[in-house]
Amino acid sequence: MAKLVDSPEEFDMVLMPNLYGDVATDILGLMTGSVGIAPGANVGDDIAM
Repeated sequence: MAKLVDSPEEFDMVLMPNLYGDVATDILGLMTGSVGIAPGANVGDDIAM
């Protein structure tokens, strides 16, 4: 995760489990100035939020 924050240009795509993806969007959203501009979602087989 630290490398993703330090040098995001090295990644074309990042694939991770739902929880880590939500954490990553929050952290990377802070780099742009606000968590509100980088939405995240939790999607499962039976429910989504």
